[in-house]
Amino acid sequence: MNSVSFDLDERGVAVIYLDSPVTYNSLDGVVLRKMLEYFDRCESAGVRVLCVRGNGKHFCAGADIKGLARQSSESTPTLIRALQRLNQLPFPTIAMVHGGASRIPMINATTASVAEFDAFVFSMILAPPMALTKS
Repeated sequence: MNSVSFDLDERGVAVIYLDSPVTYNSLDGVVLRKMLEYFDRCESAGVRVLCVRGNGKHFCAGADIKGLARQSSESTPTLIRALQRLNQLPFPTIAMVHGGASRIPMINATTASVAEFDAFVFSMILAPPMALTKS
């Protein structure tokens, strides 16, 4: 199971730490539900800016497909809901990228991204199912 933690300082700067280095900070249902709770907390606390960081070697590998499959059928809607919420928060959000990162979803959902010099971003684009069939 993946984990995530939260910190809020006296200036109104909140940080969500993706803390599952073994799975490259991938997002499963547990992490996504916790992030939704943290978003609520940020809004009620009057946060001025929210940063998302990854602990370990990489920022975030994206969705934990195996983890989402093992959890309830609600996990995929939770992924969409969490990313929409992140994108629509009423204050700036920043992805603080290091190591490897999936372009989709976390980076695209934030207001801005800041990357270390040696960070790399990858994206897997899948063809539509019809394009994979022989004619």
